[in-house]
Amino acid sequence: MKHICLIISLLFSILSIKGQQVNNVNTKILDEEIEITYDLNDYDDNYYSINLTVLNGNRILAYREKSNSLIFGDIGNGIISGDQRKIYWKVLDDDVELVGDNIVFEISASLIQQKSLANFILPGRYDYLIDDKKTKLLKSVIFYTTIIGGIYFGELSSSNYQHYNNATELEEIQNYYSKANISLQHSYLCYSVSGTIMIDNLYRMFRRNKSK
Repeated sequence: MKHICLIISLLFSILSIKGQQVNNVNTKILDEEIEITYDLNDYDDNYYSINLTVLNGNRILAYREKSNSLIFGDIGNGIISGDQRKIYWKVLDDDVELVGDNIVFEISASLIQQKSLANFILPGRYDYLIDDKKTKLLKSVIFYTTIIGGIYFGELSSSNYQHYNNATELEEIQNYYSKANISLQHSYLCYSVSGTIMIDNLYRMFRRNKSK
């Protein structure tokens, strides 16, 4: 009975677009799934965050913004522009009743900014916005940790070098010289790691996007 109500509702549903980037929204029933297709227009191949809202008049029946086992495909973060983007929804297994006189399927697209100050000062943020994986933000933690480490070891090397210059005994001279060199190497290593992270971050900010 639920399946029959779903079919009737879809036959009288309205397909809605939110944002100029989305058009040609269509729905089709495949076994016990709904296939929702749409075109995401953008000649610059940007990534978008795609949300689906189902309404009956002004009442929201369902709102989906992330992919999971029940709704998947081109929904959520990191959806690149192009034609015939598809969302598959196991609506009969989901806890939602799509029954009403004025059912509306609304697709909204929000641009994920690639070149931004926030993405520059927080390496890994852009990857996080695309993949929605918090581990991507570890790049920012490592980046600033290694910068702090570089400054710390650099100051330590400078201090040991001052002691080396002021030392009068051979053992002290050798000891402070060794400490200054080791600290300096650690400083260079930290800066190399942070520099590599920033170069990779800039590459990802300015490269041409491609489908994941």
